Amino acid sequence: MDNCGSLDDTEELGTKLATLKWQGTSNLASKVILLPVPYELPPEPYSSEDVPWSWDRRYSQKDVYGQVWPRTVQLYTSQD
Repeated sequence: MDNCGSLDDTEELGTKLATLKWQGTSNLASKVILLPVPYELPPEPYSSEDVPWSWDRRYSQKDVYGQVWPRTVQLYTSQD
């Protein structure tokens, strides 16, 4: 068995993971801790046109933050 634990461990402890998008009824007697996630659930599936991002591929079109990859980085130079 690994050190990460397993589903059986969480069931024994009586713990469960829930998100803010959880659609269950509100039961104040239960010990449900809501976990916010930075995206809508369920996530949209990838389409056939989607291409996985890779660090060794060039991206010349700017992303939503106005950045391209690889970034142009000004290197420090010695000032003799």
